[in-house]
Amino acid sequence: MGRKSRVRRVSVAGTIAAALGPVLLLSGPGLAATTPASAATRAAAAGPPARASVTTVATGSAARLPLKLPELEVVGSHPRFGGASGDTVVITHRQIAASGASNLGDLLEGQPGISLVRYGAAGSLVTASLRGSTGEGILILRDGVRLNDPQTGTTDLFGVSLLGVDHVEIREGGASARYGQDAIGGVINLVSGPPHPSLSLGLGSYGAERLQVEIGHGEGDDREEAAIEAEAATNAFPEIYRGAQELRANAQYHEAGAWLSRTLPVASGSLTAQFLYGSDQRGVPGPINQPSPEAQQRDESLLGSVVFAPLAGAIIQPVLSLSHRHATLDYDDPQAAYGPPETLGTVESTQFHATAGYDRGAHDASVGLGLTREADTASGFGFRSDYDGSVFGTDSYRLGHTVLSGGLRADDDTRWGASLNPHVGVSHVFFSWLRLRGQAGHSFHPPSFNDLYWPKSADAAGNPDLHPEQATTGDVGLDAADRSGDRAALTAFVAAGQGTIVWAPGAGGQWSPSNVGQTWTQGLEGHVSASLPASTSISLHGTWQAVTDVTPGDSSKGMILPYQPSLLAGATAGWQPLRQVQGTITLDYTGQRPDTAANTEYLPAFSLLSARVAYAPTSSDTLAIEGQNLLNTYYVLEPYYPMPGLTIWTTWTRRL
Repeated sequence: MGRKSRVRRVSVAGTIAAALGPVLLLSGPGLAATTPASAATRAAAAGPPARASVTTVATGSAARLPLKLPELEVVGSHPRFGGASGDTVVITHRQIAASGASNLGDLLEGQPGISLVRYGAAGSLVTASLRGSTGEGILILRDGVRLNDPQTGTTDLFGVSLLGVDHVEIREGGASARYGQDAIGGVINLVSGPPHPSLSLGLGSYGAERLQVEIGHGEGDDREEAAIEAEAATNAFPEIYRGAQELRANAQYHEAGAWLSRTLPVASGSLTAQFLYGSDQRGVPGPINQPSPEAQQRDESLLGSVVFAPLAGAIIQPVLSLSHRHATLDYDDPQAAYGPPETLGTVESTQFHATAGYDRGAHDASVGLGLTREADTASGFGFRSDYDGSVFGTDSYRLGHTVLSGGLRADDDTRWGASLNPHVGVSHVFFSWLRLRGQAGHSFHPPSFNDLYWPKSADAAGNPDLHPEQATTGDVGLDAADRSGDRAALTAFVAAGQGTIVWAPGAGGQWSPSNVGQTWTQGLEGHVSASLPASTSISLHGTWQAVTDVTPGDSSKGMILPYQPSLLAGATAGWQPLRQVQGTITLDYTGQRPDTAANTEYLPAFSLLSARVAYAPTSSDTLAIEGQNLLNTYYVLEPYYPMPGLTIWTTWTRRL
């Protein structure tokens, strides 16, 4: 769970709200109706289509959400994400469309419990943190296909397109018992779905412009969809350094993408084929104290997948999936002070999964096996590859108002060897509106290719003897819900990290990684949402956490890990005075973050105020305007990488 050095690159609600106060998060107990999972989702999760209970709550994200306080589906007892002991927050398609986000980084901005690290404005590198994890400790999936880069171990969320995405599932806490490596802090799964034909045009501050088109036909197991997008911005916003103000230079970007999907009925099941292409070119301005005015980065990716569910609706539901991802990166800096002026990299990832799910009322179970091959060709260390084989199983059994769940996964990898990861959970419903839940498990994150094979020089060298980071995680929570839709939840969580990979200078000043770090994370998160008179609604969320270095003999023992905020909080109010008019206003707060391992310097806390108003002149057209950072607050999420001030977006959308 530690931060390693980055190598370049009821009314229930009324009672609960009074007791919990403002530090409350949005999550739901999941006590209501059922939603079936698509075949692609079942393939990702090795679960039956399933008796997932769904509730809706409001969310506290900033101007990235619909103006009428949006509904946020919170799925409890979800077979795809750890059974009844954990909740899965679902960002619906309606919220995605209304947010104006085209990539996962923008969509997650302001989401409860998520801390983003941004290296500047839109188009810059974005990583996320869940429950004190690093970006390497969060597993990013697209319909179950891994998107984490084996070279760095993390995922640039700006490069994760939302084209064709029906909803996004966020599961907090360790999940390696089902998903394998990297799922220490949580799992974020983008799920494709049925067609949502629409045309959207947007214009914004700093030269931003966007076009999105999605078309489709059919439904169920006989449908076809296609989507395209293009986006660009200059990002020449004012920045201040050493008292002087100038425009941010070399921060422009151009991005384009396309998505195709075809689902066919086959025998008594279905076959789905998907293709996703993305390409972007962006300037890399660097930190303001050491700018790189000519650095450029070009990324290109192609993802193809086939999912076959031959016996939909049967007691035993087998699902077969095969996917391949190809991604390239070309970084060029003629004025590079360190390293070569050009870096080239290619990633190839092939995954095969076979699962079988069983659903008989009170008893859900699934088993599966997987095989993954990852290969990376980089100009720094040449060609590297590895294979990972896995077997896994999950089981969930309902005894009256109590649900017991468990899971176990075994991995064997040619790069780092074998790993066994268990998970157990339990939940119990009281009085039909109150649920107590708890879960515990073991997760891991293996060293990246950079950690293992970084080219040896006088300045740095990789360490091929590294082993995976380990984490034992657990949480206990209380959820409440009433029939009016008000929701509240409170969760306490802990995580003990072992073998944290830390880059540190050795003899002669050469930096190298080793498994020396130990960390302890504890925290409390809460959510509350309620509907109020006069067509208004309100939601509050907050997370307190302490991510501490407990490495024996380390000079920073007892210190908070750098860049981990101790407090995240937010409040959102929604109002719909007329049927055609909706509005929201959101205030998000991020606490101070240590800037050094010794905690002698801190990045200051900041608050961001945002608002959005939408007008629907017809049943098919919506015109929206949103303002982000309305108070023009100066803040940074990473030292020396300033964020934009006041930003305005206008969007016109037509449903086709």
